[in-house]
Amino acid sequence: MKEISKRNKIIICIIGIISSNLIYIIFVFSPFNSTLPLWTFQTYEDFPSREISSDGKYIAAGSYDGDIYFFDRASSVPIWTFSASEYNNDCGVWSVALSSDGDYLIAGVCDLSADRNNLYFFKTTSSTPLWRDSVHDAVWAVAISSDGEKIVAGTRNNRILLYNKSSSTPLWSYTAGGTVISIAISSNGKYIVAGSTNNTVYLFNTSSSVPLWSFNTKNSVYSVAISSEGNYIVVGSDDYHVYLFNRSKSVPLWSYNTENIVRSVDISSDGSYIVAASWRGGIFLFKNSNSKPLWNFNGDSGHSVSISSDGNYIAGKCGYWDCLFKKSSSTPLWKYETGSGIYEGLKISADGNYIVSGSDKLYFFQRDIPLTFYYLLILKILGLVSIISISIIILIIVIRKKNISIENSEKKKNWIDNRF
Repeated sequence: MKEISKRNKIIICIIGIISSNLIYIIFVFSPFNSTLPLWTFQTYEDFPSREISSDGKYIAAGSYDGDIYFFDRASSVPIWTFSASEYNNDCGVWSVALSSDGDYLIAGVCDLSADRNNLYFFKTTSSTPLWRDSVHDAVWAVAISSDGEKIVAGTRNNRILLYNKSSSTPLWSYTAGGTVISIAISSNGKYIVAGSTNNTVYLFNTSSSVPLWSFNTKNSVYSVAISSEGNYIVVGSDDYHVYLFNRSKSVPLWSYNTENIVRSVDISSDGSYIVAASWRGGIFLFKNSNSKPLWNFNGDSGHSVSISSDGNYIAGKCGYWDCLFKKSSSTPLWKYETGSGIYEGLKISADGNYIVSGSDKLYFFQRDIPLTFYYLLILKILGLVSIISISIIILIIVIRKKNISIENSEKKKNWIDNRF
């Protein structure tokens, strides 16, 4: 029985050391620059739209099944949900935008199978819209000024619509030459930039429906962004180019060929830094003074990109990963695998502290690697300690068994000697 007990001990120790080694290998080779979301949220459909307030306290999202969700960052349980499918069957909330403080929310709904499309405007203290406007075609893009006073929308039937928060009647409407698929408004609410499928970029002063200027690229304009005061405009086109403009004229300050479709662009508050995501070219960071990128992260497909107000932090979709960068380096601070989907995209808060990302589910991240990093470090240390400890135990058992074997051998020899 004693021999069996010793054998069991050895087996247990061997299993322990193998398990510890496996744990140690997993944690040692898991990258330190990985992270985990603070929370996730999932419903029955994908999230084609998501937005975050300047301080990251509030999050808005729209789902393909027609629901609008509003969250506080402290919880993955929505503060409220509004079902746009009450008025629209088979609809999707393709675009949402929040005022800087998160007090106001605008959402654009499109129903590709019927002429039932709406804009919904909310004071975020309530899930009941302040107003609703039937725009009679799909709403592809919405934007809102920092104070929530001005709202702009782009539609499939080529219209650019400007609203004041007090009324569902547009202040003015402009008919572009194609579907308006991208739109942005300066933080001060004075300037609007819009991109359409007729390969044209339009710049407006909100005081008039007559464009200040327009510019033709060689393909659809999928993404636009504008600095806080409206001094700089950045454009991403299906013609593979990133364009930077000064609002004073329609001739680009510069353009850059990313060698693939540019699906997303963003710009820092003062216009000093520009970031772009190219379908196969990855993520590019530019200084406004030069068309040569400061760096390029070639992480397969670049689907979406967002930059903090001061330009110090960049969040991007890098293939199957969400990545966070500092402007000083193309090496991600961290990354997290969220998979790939048709509607994937992300936003970083203006202060650069929080990121919301989504496709089949919503992910909410904190910029700084959270305590999970330290948990991983502790587990690595514990794994190493356990290996050392178990190795010592095994060594002691082996030495002890050897000594017992020597003792038994000597006893046997003495017994033989005494007998003969």
